[in-house]
Amino acid sequence: ACGDIGGEFLEQYTLSPALRARIRSAAGPADDEISALAVSLERLTDAVAARDAERASRERALRESDARTREMAASLKASEERFRRLFNSGCDAVFVHEVGAEGAGPPVFLEVNEVACRRLGYTRQELLRLGPTDIEWGGTPDQTARVIRQIQAKGSGIFEQVHVTKDGHRIPVETSAQMFELGGRPAILSVSRDVSERRRAEVEYRTIVQTSVDGFAVLSAHDGQILDVNPAYASMTGYEPDELLRMRISELEAEEGPEAIRQHIAEIRKGRQERFETRHRRKDGTLIDVEISARFAPVRGGVVFIFVRDIGDRKRSEARVAELHDLTRKMFTESTLGILAFKASGACVQANEAAAATLGSRVDELVGRSFRDISAWRDSRLVEAAEASLAAGA
Repeated sequence: ACGDIGGEFLEQYTLSPALRARIRSAAGPADDEISALAVSLERLTDAVAARDAERASRERALRESDARTREMAASLKASEERFRRLFNSGCDAVFVHEVGAEGAGPPVFLEVNEVACRRLGYTRQELLRLGPTDIEWGGTPDQTARVIRQIQAKGSGIFEQVHVTKDGHRIPVETSAQMFELGGRPAILSVSRDVSERRRAEVEYRTIVQTSVDGFAVLSAHDGQILDVNPAYASMTGYEPDELLRMRISELEAEEGPEAIRQHIAEIRKGRQERFETRHRRKDGTLIDVEISARFAPVRGGVVFIFVRDIGDRKRSEARVAELHDLTRKMFTESTLGILAFKASGACVQANEAAAATLGSRVDELVGRSFRDISAWRDSRLVEAAEASLAAGA
């Protein structure tokens, strides 16, 4: 039995249930040598089985860990590729730079995107040897350190800069910076937008507005606060520009009250371009007739742009024309002389009472008749005279 048991154990390092039963049947008293050998052999077999089970468990855990590691590596690579595509797909230059310790010298870039390289004219390797101080026009280490402290204090910041390309060209930019941790250390992510076109548009806008002969103002759509004015409007109202910037349009409007102004602005906010006439009060208290052209813009919290034209001369001319018209009408209707007006075709378009009385007719009977049909004219040869005047272009 011992030979069979030893052979099976040496071959498989384990005992079958049948051999275990034979060991127990062969065992004598507890202190018997065979019994002791049987117990030891069973314990050894159990220990070997436990060791094999533990080894198998460790190998299984290692295989599972290796599979998870490969999955994580693949996921990390995919994530990195997505980040890289996002990092390089925008239209803005992106820079990542260290914060830098006190006395450690100016910070350098840790990462830049392709837009930054193209815009500034550097290769990626060249740009990674530089830092914020090197690409900012007039930049100094002290200035860079001051900006970094401001970003650290607030966690983020938006500011305007001028970047300098490798060949010395200057580019105005608006930079949005954000603090974050990179590898457990503080770093700053900066996104810089080229605002060259916006700056040119602002210069053109300012030039047009400042040189316009019409008044111009920008009003808050919320309360009518004056946010900007041009010299023409300041001259028109008699105020200095800085005085107007402390006022609301209701303080200048002479015909509409505050509530009417609010309703008017509400209508303009709906997208309508308004043109209307009103009167504004000058600093000396006198009133000026103005024509307003207003349009809403959804910027700076909502503003209303207004162009203001002084129409005082036009109003006075219109009043003079109306006065002359009234005088002419009065002379026409009250004259004791007969007056008739004819078209080139000969039809009467206007006649006064004196003419109707002279011709023995009524005004409504004369209007529309041709002078050729007036018998009194034919008898007095006035028809020939009228025809001659028409032929001569009189």
